[in-house]
Amino acid sequence: MMNQLFRTKTLATLGMLIALDIILTRFLAIQTPQIRISLGFLAIAVIGMLYGPVIAGIAAGMSDIIGWALAPFAPFFPGFTLTAIVTGVIFGYFLHKPQTLLRSYFFCALSLIVICDALLNTLWLSLTLNVPFASLLLTRGIKLGVMIVLYLTVLPLICEKVRTFYKARTI
Repeated sequence: MMNQLFRTKTLATLGMLIALDIILTRFLAIQTPQIRISLGFLAIAVIGMLYGPVIAGIAAGMSDIIGWALAPFAPFFPGFTLTAIVTGVIFGYFLHKPQTLLRSYFFCALSLIVICDALLNTLWLSLTLNVPFASLLLTRGIKLGVMIVLYLTVLPLICEKVRTFYKARTI
């Protein structure tokens, strides 16, 4: 795994996907102080699918820190970086060498919504905005609904296209 990580092709792919994540998350997102809806998760999902949970977690953490440095909309809070790392690990765990694709997409989306979006990010927002967790969770319900739809529709489409592309390139 480490030999594969330091190959030029791998580093270039990771760099491009991290840059894509930053652009989609920081600059092409629908964003309010409490809600951000973007397609940035697709780049991290592809990293997780191609390279596994460890590399996806590291890449997602790097993307969060670099993205914040390029566009600091709010003071840096390490909790959001932790959530980014957990997101990458979840994508890598469920999408890298999945047993059953449909089941993997479903449990990946469910894990992301519950662990990252509903629990962790709502907790960090509650702490940084000084708003009660329960009331913040209610206002973020719309975002959770939109994201579960995006996870279950867009994620399989993109991942299957990338999977097909990489299979064709390795034959």
